Amino acid sequence: MQIQENYSLKALNSFGVDVSARLFTKINMASDIDDLIQWRKQHADTPCLLLGGGSNMLFRDDFEGLVVSVS
Repeated sequence: MQIQENYSLKALNSFGVDVSARLFTKINMASDIDDLIQWRKQHADTPCLLLGGGSNMLFRDDFEGLVVSVS
């Protein structure tokens, strides 16, 4: 699991709102889920958002946590 900083979410929401996530990662395989669980244990105070296709998300501001793309 690779975490990127200040990642644009514009392409990941159907409204095309130009906002960023402070942290971002993609879940590509089952082992990434285990990595995410371990990361969450070490960063329990960091907000975490699981994002599917983005069609039901309306971002108004940057997300000050970890966005996990599972699509």
